Amino acid sequence: MKKSLFPFLLTFTLSLVVFSGSSGSCTLAAQTVNPLPQHPDTLRILAIGNSFSIDGMVYLPKLLENAGIHNVILGNLYIGGCSLERHCNEYETSSKSYVYYKSGPDHTWKSWKNASLKYGIKNEDWDIITVQESSGISGIYDNIHTWLPRLMEIVRKECTNPDVAIVWRHQDSHS
Repeated sequence: MKKSLFPFLLTFTLSLVVFSGSSGSCTLAAQTVNPLPQHPDTLRILAIGNSFSIDGMVYLPKLLENAGIHNVILGNLYIGGCSLERHCNEYETSSKSYVYYKSGPDHTWKSWKNASLKYGIKNEDWDIITVQESSGISGIYDNIHTWLPRLMEIVRKECTNPDVAIVWRHQDSHS
């Protein structure tokens, strides 16, 4: 697979809806403020989510490898059933309720219990950070409008890479 297909493959694979906005606003954007990295030697992706974010990373290393990206570092800050609101509250209280999973270029995973949101965000110079809403309240406009901009603000504040692409995964149905 050609590297020129990388941005399409990554976007399609993650099935992402990309949002940009500042504190207090949330607008659907045709492109990110910081576009996806083009032909990186190493790609670092962090998911802030729940069990769906774990599911979404199972095949990602091999798909990216087939696209010519051989050095992939994945991170996942996980709380079962976690909502955007709870992610924000976990940050505000400096809670250490996450399980933090991280894989290196060899595709082996390590995990740390009692991690904080801030720790996971600062652990790498992430190129892409995805956030995910709990399935039970996914798609509720008022909830998204209230909590997604706040969580994006937290990510931008704590992320060590000023060019990070922040993406949000949304689906209207699940099984």
